[in-house]
Amino acid sequence: MDEMLEVLETKFEHSPKRLAEAREYIASCTVRCIPKIKLNVVPADEVDNRIFECADHSRSEVIVTNDKDLLRLSHSSRPSC
Repeated sequence: MDEMLEVLETKFEHSPKRLAEAREYIASCTVRCIPKIKLNVVPADEVDNRIFECADHSRSEVIVTNDKDLLRLSHSSRPSC
């Protein structure tokens, strides 16, 4: 959540009010999870591994991102979860 809000503030110049609204909206339609396993799918950016850990834990079918490290992963290199 913090990283997303930082991007909205720095790249998209969202106001504090708009950031608060975004936080509230996203919190209302998401579920926070604490993954039980550690993955090392993106060695170039350790923080990105948290995305895969949460996706695995929540049994997500897709990851929507514009993160270049994640986009570089091909369909065939996805971890088998």
